Amino acid sequence: MDPYNSLRGAMAFPVYYELGRDVNNDEWKRKAIYHACSKDYVFKLVCEKEGVVVGHFNGFMYTNEPPRILTSGHIVGYAGASKYFACFYEGPNLANLAYRVELELVKAGQHLGTKQTSRGVTVNVFSPDAAVFKFAPGHSVQPVATPRPFAATAAVGDTAFIVGFEAIARDEPQLNFSEGVVSYSGLNALHTTARADDGYAGSPVFNGNGYIIGMVQGGEGTTKCVIVVPAPVLHMWLIMPPECPGFRG
Repeated sequence: MDPYNSLRGAMAFPVYYELGRDVNNDEWKRKAIYHACSKDYVFKLVCEKEGVVVGHFNGFMYTNEPPRILTSGHIVGYAGASKYFACFYEGPNLANLAYRVELELVKAGQHLGTKQTSRGVTVNVFSPDAAVFKFAPGHSVQPVATPRPFAATAAVGDTAFIVGFEAIARDEPQLNFSEGVVSYSGLNALHTTARADDGYAGSPVFNGNGYIIGMVQGGEGTTKCVIVVPAPVLHMWLIMPPECPGFRG
């Protein structure tokens, strides 16, 4: 393939050969979205209580000016946790964990109370269910991934991609990629058929063009309906006092 079409494919545009036909544009889009979500963009987050890991979440670098990680609000105080870390990997498994960087909470949604999960864990309830963290002082982390822009709307039937680390697969820090559709679109929540098991809370959700449409909040019911906080809700919350940078437009 010539360099021009290779570049178009990497940017998720249609690729044309001499015969003038598309070359599996959907596949190019999926690969472009996945490769844009490197381990420098999506992080596995862990929370600790008295030096013991009590929870696994996901988070993503939604802005790099300054570097800020967006994740689910219920990570704050999860099972009594008081410390939070972003994991950086080097190699195929956790034995090659390069290092962890401690995080500091910048802001979280409005605290509404607490609840018990189906596993009997006490978690805080926030509205929206979101939190922003920064790297603790003394840690020089240079973000290399370009934050993704967000989409203003998501309609029922739109493609939805979820990228994140599984909590269960603690020994294999492989980014997972699942595809589904938006099955419900409301003002304060989206539902998607894309797969997201325990530990996916805080993972970014993209549409078919690679724009962020929301963040995984969690799953409910025996069929694991995945609930997503819509990107516009997150954006408006981010720019409210105490103000943080919003999403890229």
